[in-house]
Amino acid sequence: MKFETGFFDNGVLQRNEKDCCEQDFNGFCKSAGTVLVTVLKKGKAVAGLSRIKAGCSAKGKFSGTVSGVPAGGPYDFLFSIADASGKEHEPVTVKNILVGDLWILGGQSNMQGIGRMEHALPPEKEVRAYYMNNRWDVARDPIHNIYQASAPVHGGNPEAKTNRNPVTGVGPGVAFGHKMWKNIKVPQGLIACGHGGTSMDQWDPAKKKLGDNSLYGAAINRLKRLGGKAAGIVWYQGCSDANTEVSPLYTKRMQNLVRSFRRDAGNPELPFVMVQLGRFCGCGCGDPASWDSIREQQRVLPKKIKNLLTIPAIDLELDDTIHISGEHQHVLGKRLAGAMTYLVSGGKKGKAPIELKSIKITQDAKTGNAILIVSFKHVDGKLVSGSRPAGFSFFTGDTPAVGIYKVALKHNEALIYTSIYSRDFTYDNYKLCYGAGLDPYCNITDESGRPLPAFSVKLHPNSRPVMKFVSEFEVSEPVYVQESRENMKYPVKSKVTAFRKADFNVFYVSHPDRVKLPAGKDKIFYFRCRIKCGESMKLNLLLGYDGPVKMFCDGKEIYCDMKGTNPIIKDQHKVPCALSKGIHEFVIALASSRGAAWGLCLRAERVNGKKDDALPTAIPL
Repeated sequence: MKFETGFFDNGVLQRNEKDCCEQDFNGFCKSAGTVLVTVLKKGKAVAGLSRIKAGCSAKGKFSGTVSGVPAGGPYDFLFSIADASGKEHEPVTVKNILVGDLWILGGQSNMQGIGRMEHALPPEKEVRAYYMNNRWDVARDPIHNIYQASAPVHGGNPEAKTNRNPVTGVGPGVAFGHKMWKNIKVPQGLIACGHGGTSMDQWDPAKKKLGDNSLYGAAINRLKRLGGKAAGIVWYQGCSDANTEVSPLYTKRMQNLVRSFRRDAGNPELPFVMVQLGRFCGCGCGDPASWDSIREQQRVLPKKIKNLLTIPAIDLELDDTIHISGEHQHVLGKRLAGAMTYLVSGGKKGKAPIELKSIKITQDAKTGNAILIVSFKHVDGKLVSGSRPAGFSFFTGDTPAVGIYKVALKHNEALIYTSIYSRDFTYDNYKLCYGAGLDPYCNITDESGRPLPAFSVKLHPNSRPVMKFVSEFEVSEPVYVQESRENMKYPVKSKVTAFRKADFNVFYVSHPDRVKLPAGKDKIFYFRCRIKCGESMKLNLLLGYDGPVKMFCDGKEIYCDMKGTNPIIKDQHKVPCALSKGIHEFVIALASSRGAAWGLCLRAERVNGKKDDALPTAIPL
């Protein structure tokens, strides 16, 4: 008897929901008859498992199923073929077998393991690896011995005797297996399938038909050789897809990959835990926006794929420009095990990774600036940092933006203090990021040392669409009259000198020669602008000013406030206004408060507007 699938010395068999193996097998033989098996533990037959009928043989092949062997071991399996007279032929013993859980390890180099070998863990006899030369043994790094790989896609040589690079080889797999053994208390088997530098295209399940000449085909063939069943999949991949050409395809490709693994493993809910991309110190190489895109897609995949979790690696140390250090690969392996234990136990054991829960924008009552309250789920204890909390940043589109001056941690929340006016997030396309870019510094964890996920989220503080501040203002020369409501009339050409372009500073407009004009004298300025509406709309005109004002729309007074005082506060006052389609003129009379007033600001929001509703636009006079 020669086994083709199912049983190999030193192997691990996948247990079923009853904590026993249900292992299919097949192979080649010379005899015909009934396949018998006896299971030994410490040299004695296990009760109910002596000379049981497990299958049959005919025409040079045998197949069958061994069931009922409890999780644990080690066991020896004695196989033979009994002919019609009961005589047994071709006896073979498969030695030192454990029953527990099998895990497919896939992805690219950080799963393969490029960490320094000086950090390799001592072996644990209950944790074994199915090495790439198709042999089982106790799990020792490097378990991805690609240099000896049997599948041609890996380019190895099964007869190779030595590692081509004895310095590196530590990955997360061994630490993952050790932690799973401690968490679940059944033997662990690691099926090494990763390969450095590989892309999602190379892992395309459509290439399964190429068999061992494709990455996916080779992984599935290895699983089938071991009986076709696994407890779950552990995955670290994405670096090779972090470019503008293919990063937009990442989510769909991952959905297809997970769906295919589950189909070929015969389990539509096969647990899947993946790693979010870590750091890259590429010395000018790499596209930061694409790396952020891949990380964000990985972060939200659990919302799109059932029974999948993503764990962060953004805080881990490296042994070179891109590969996680041998020491921190053990940290990563434990994180993977915590998440996988959580999945397979239905949330009763282990820990779910920290997740972004919500981002709320509040307004500082004194300045009007935004304070962002970022809440997280699954925080163990509270959020902490070794020093000043670091890792948060703002972007407008893909361009870094300033604005954060303080981060405070409170329970499961990060309070982000900004110099940005709260409503300004709506029109500048702001994104709040954590761990943005190729090589960010992030130091926020919970009290168990588990990090926040990297994320990139567009902010939506106001459900109403808001236009940018009007910068296309003209301003009159001062009219030296008493600063009274009666004198702030709609300007008549004969009484108001020529208009000129007003100065625009970030959000407000003022007279270009304001500081040169005589102080201590009453005077009134007239600011005017034009706004174009592509359709009829109801608006709130959002005004800020630091002196008495009166506002006119198309020559008609619509607002007056004689109590305006310093400073100019953005959007402090709302003026309801219904505008028809077309161009409308706005004139705002501003009393100078005897030289103390600087200017005013104006923009508009749509009332009951939807996210994509058209906004008015300011046009030159």
